Amino acid sequence: MRYYHGGVGHLQKDQIVLQPAITTDAHAAFDDAAAARADSGAVYEVIPERAGARIVRTVQVLTDAERAAAMRRLAAAECAL
Repeated sequence: MRYYHGGVGHLQKDQIVLQPAITTDAHAAFDDAAAARADSGAVYEVIPERAGARIVRTVQVLTDAERAAAMRRLAAAECAL
């Protein structure tokens, strides 16, 4: 099973992510990366560990356009609730 973490960009392989939001759904990780409060967002494949998660690889670095589109989609979904 593969695990993903979406968050700030610029993280490196083997770096430990503390208090990670880990999911098996790459799309959910994409949404988390889009909502990251940083100048960039990325989706990482990770391996859960006792203190967090270790980055195995970068799956996708989001472009500004991808982040903006995801945020619009998330906002529209929230308004529909």
